[in-house]
Amino acid sequence: MKKYSLFLVFCLFTISLAANDLVKTANSMYKKGNYAEAITLYLQAIPNEKQSPEIFYNIGNAYYKNGNLAKAIVYYERALLIEPNYDDARFNLALVQAKTVDKIDKLDSFFIHRWFDSIANWVSSDVWAKASIILFFSVIALAFLYAFSKQMWLRKSSFYGALIMFLVCSISVFMAKKQKDKIEQQAYAIVMSPTVTVRSAPDKSGTTVFVLHEGTKVKIKSSLDVWVEIVIDDGNVGWMLQTDMEKI
Repeated sequence: MKKYSLFLVFCLFTISLAANDLVKTANSMYKKGNYAEAITLYLQAIPNEKQSPEIFYNIGNAYYKNGNLAKAIVYYERALLIEPNYDDARFNLALVQAKTVDKIDKLDSFFIHRWFDSIANWVSSDVWAKASIILFFSVIALAFLYAFSKQMWLRKSSFYGALIMFLVCSISVFMAKKQKDKIEQQAYAIVMSPTVTVRSAPDKSGTTVFVLHEGTKVKIKSSLDVWVEIVIDDGNVGWMLQTDMEKI
């Protein structure tokens, strides 16, 4: 059993070294201006690097330099899904989006929804999850202090402290789940084709509702065979082919 464990550790170590080598080589290719080669190497490193916002950010940069704006947007968005406070990715995303054709006015959402979203985006789902664990153990510690303390002021303080900690812990759990769901549900996609006709029904005979262009972000509502029902920021809804988009 010990031999198998050592072999597994050795394999994981070897894979990690290989991934690091791929990233280093990709970085070198990027600096030399060989953006296509850099993209290929970065993509090969993803399975070993798992969900790395830095890798996604680098791929986005390489696609942008290589002239593929839609792909650049996809990978900047993926980086921000994992690390919402990734300022460099957010800045570059805005820079690339400014070069796209479609300029869609976003509908104002309910202020509570905006408030929760802004709080959730403070940190990643992993940070929220770690904070939840720390807060949970804090609640337990305060509960023990309340149960075994003989001083009245300390019992009151620990009781109200535990209530506050429990409330904050619950919010932290909710935020962690909210951020994780955003990653797993893949509710958004980027238009990849130069021009896409969005129709009123999942059929090519459907009436043209509006036209979208490469790089536009859409929200996925439902799907039917090769068709996807989408909604854009101004609230307009329609159907487009799945092959014309890439999920974030």
